[in-house]
Amino acid sequence: MFGLRRMISITGGSVKGPRMNGQILAGGADFQLIVGRAQAHLDARYVMELGDGTRVFVQNAAVRVASLENSQKIMKGIAVDPTQIYFRCQPKMEASSGRWTWLSESQFIGTGVR
Repeated sequence: MFGLRRMISITGGSVKGPRMNGQILAGGADFQLIVGRAQAHLDARYVMELGDGTRVFVQNAAVRVASLENSQKIMKGIAVDPTQIYFRCQPKMEASSGRWTWLSESQFIGTGVR
């Protein structure tokens, strides 16, 4: 599969949820392959640091499909109505701490919004 290759640096962020909170550490990247200007295959790899100091490696594979017009807006950083975008992901997590091993033993499926 050939297309436009992009690498987007991950510089930080936050994790907030009912079971965990933390920060996304700088140093990760989202490797993207844009196919036909309307479909993107994403492979993001980064590290979360949870509130107790545990670090969790995340590899998140995703597919995003949008119209040509919306794809061009996304590439320019322009907001797009999320109902107009198909975006599904499958994050895999690696955690060595006993309290967080359930992250490594679970299957996750998600949706995304830019």
